[in-house]
Amino acid sequence: VNATCRLPPPPRGTQVCPLAMDTLTFVDVDGVVNVAICNGVRPALLLCDANTKLARERDARGSRSRNNASMLAAAERFPEAVCHGGLHCADPLVRRLADILQVAGPASVVLSSNWRRPKHSARLRHLQERISAHLGEAFAFDARTEEVREVCGQDRLRSIGAYVRGHYAKREASPGGDRPRALRVMVLDDFFAGALDGWACDGWCMHGPEDVEAYVRRCAPEGADVRVKLLHCFRHWETDDGVIVRAGTGLSQSHVDEAEAFFAGKPVGLVKDSRGSRTTAPEVSAPERAPDCKSPGTLSRLHAAKTWAAAWAGLLSAFPLGCLLV
Repeated sequence: VNATCRLPPPPRGTQVCPLAMDTLTFVDVDGVVNVAICNGVRPALLLCDANTKLARERDARGSRSRNNASMLAAAERFPEAVCHGGLHCADPLVRRLADILQVAGPASVVLSSNWRRPKHSARLRHLQERISAHLGEAFAFDARTEEVREVCGQDRLRSIGAYVRGHYAKREASPGGDRPRALRVMVLDDFFAGALDGWACDGWCMHGPEDVEAYVRRCAPEGADVRVKLLHCFRHWETDDGVIVRAGTGLSQSHVDEAEAFFAGKPVGLVKDSRGSRTTAPEVSAPERAPDCKSPGTLSRLHAAKTWAAAWAGLLSAFPLGCLLV
């Protein structure tokens, strides 16, 4: 009788890649270990039992609002990602995050989410407890990106790039730091439930994961051996009723498989782009500056300022405050 078994992954801290290198894993939370629904305004809506119950009740009364339709569509598509009991993370998605941390080997796990702010300390403590339970050992984030105001994907990517530059600055200042050490970077993010549709960061356009990865590589010193992988937890789709749903959809098993291949040094092969379709493995060349890409500083913040008040007015009237992602 032929039988196969899968060996358990090595304990966190066991070297997986034979090369001597540093590893940074940047972890967003909303849209990564939960589903964050964003219809073009802030704050996003959390896919949770309270919100789905409310959406069903309003639907039964004949409400056809976009928020209702988006909540019900997301609940149908990602039932395992519904948060329960007032919590802001879905345990199946936390388990996938723990699986990725497990296969990463020795790594500095950097919290890049807005959960790094003091007001989210209770949520963060619970998340670390759940990660610890899945890893079978105590876990806490090793570091955090700088606490600056972030309202869009450009802000988040800039913070990650700044951390990479700081990482190498510390290396160069340490004894024997004249030669840049090889670095692996894993980024888990939904970029504020946003598509990689050409927005610009420091003048470089982001049309796909390969552009984000190239941007991060450019933040390292020239000649440094830097390998970057983005797992972009975002999808948008149209419902049967014509409603466009945009959401940070959380970690899937395919994300875990891609992470395992990356940390093992294997070719990724086919990957999913930000629209959920299949595409070939991306080129690693740096993104080109495009004349129609405008600086994010003006456009994104102006749009955020104009829509913030309207977003609060509409969302607070439809969903409970505790289930907004703020």
